[in-house]
Amino acid sequence: PPGALITQVDHQPVGTWLELIDCFREHAGSAVTLTYDHEEERGLQCRFEVPRSIHTILGLSPHARIMAIDGEENVSVDDLHGRPRAVAVSSPLGLRRLLTEKIGKRVTVTYAASPFAESRTAELEVTADMVDPWLGRILYYVDVQPVQATKLIKKGPIGAIQTGVKKTIYFIVNMYTTMQRMIFSRTVGVENISGPIGIVSIGRKVAQVGMVELLFFLAIISANLAVLNFLPLPIVDGGLMVFLLIEKIKGSPVNLKVQMATQVIGLILIGAIFVFVTIQDLTK
Repeated sequence: PPGALITQVDHQPVGTWLELIDCFREHAGSAVTLTYDHEEERGLQCRFEVPRSIHTILGLSPHARIMAIDGEENVSVDDLHGRPRAVAVSSPLGLRRLLTEKIGKRVTVTYAASPFAESRTAELEVTADMVDPWLGRILYYVDVQPVQATKLIKKGPIGAIQTGVKKTIYFIVNMYTTMQRMIFSRTVGVENISGPIGIVSIGRKVAQVGMVELLFFLAIISANLAVLNFLPLPIVDGGLMVFLLIEKIKGSPVNLKVQMATQVIGLILIGAIFVFVTIQDLTK
């Protein structure tokens, strides 16, 4: 029941969530005895059928990533409004949908045993009792609150422009917040940024959903570029604004040699960032 604390699996003590998952993986395809505490009662027991999954059959850990089934990396599913959208096979929803379509067939699975491991392939026959990728699904849904999707619809150009302005401000502020957390508080990792290759890759997936979603994505990219362009760095417009402010304060332009030196430094900095994000995108 909800709120129960599982303490043993087949009389083997479990003290953490990962230990429970390991026991389930070990007993996949069979029934186990769960011992649990609920409210004031202790040592309650029940029989629990642990289903097989593609992870348990291939001997993969919960952190393994299924990349493709018979070469298919995406599958089409309907959203809340009945419109088809592309979902990656690496997600539990996409994997379950594609495996359901492949029941009774022998397929080639492309997977990576860990986030940084090289891809491998294996063949297996898909059966009805293994289509739920529960081993990967239960890891990600612990203590996660459901997300409510909301569609904003404005009738008429005035309402649409007002909503567009509010969203643009939101994404600009969000960009500054992300940089602050990435540079100062270090609560956001640099692995979350992407360059042109990553933008094209994400844009291609968004374009498969629909033209409106693609235009919205391009608007987000435009807002992000506006923030980056106005940073106080040489080469970009923000650096030019800094020189103009200095000129306004001191009454004369900044020394030409200083301007040239900062331009070179800025060019090297931007070039280094470009190389870094490109290598990171290729690695992904």
